[in-house]
Amino acid sequence: MITNRFYKLILLGSIFFFSLYAHVANAKTINDVNVPETAQVQGEVLKLNGVGIREKYLLDIYVGALYLTTKSSTANDVLASKGVKRITMHFLQNVSEGTSANSTINGIEKNVTDVEFKELQKPMNTFVSFYEDANKGSTIVINFLPHGETEMFMYGKKKGSIKHEAFQQALLKVWLGDKPPTDKIKEAMLGL
Repeated sequence: MITNRFYKLILLGSIFFFSLYAHVANAKTINDVNVPETAQVQGEVLKLNGVGIREKYLLDIYVGALYLTTKSSTANDVLASKGVKRITMHFLQNVSEGTSANSTINGIEKNVTDVEFKELQKPMNTFVSFYEDANKGSTIVINFLPHGETEMFMYGKKKGSIKHEAFQQALLKVWLGDKPPTDKIKEAMLGL
């Protein structure tokens, strides 16, 4: 015979299940990393455009996410947009400060001309000096703000910012340019 206690357990279980489902509906989970559907930057609500895994040498390095004011599946449209943008990298491996700096420098160099690369030396060297060792589970947040201002956060603290429009475009091209780290991460960030 079914008792009131049995019905209460079913009701509580259902409430728990649907509250869990509602929580998950507001985020994506990739490689056990919870990626929110929105991010707030300087009072603007950005939408998750796309998320994917950066792989290297068969290792999953980080979960990368791109946030935009308006979703876009075209790299050129994202690069041309003057709106606020955010890229997050949630690390799945320990990555040294030097490796992060070198990856950024190499990514910029692959996606700009030789003349542009020379002109970007000062802001690029300043930006890569913001990096610290990224421990597994840590997140780097890069905000792309109006008028060429780019800021980096690590371990929840602002590491610094640079105001240089050409550098900001070159940094976005690390992921969205013609020669991204992998086509897979670029396509994932573009929601393809």
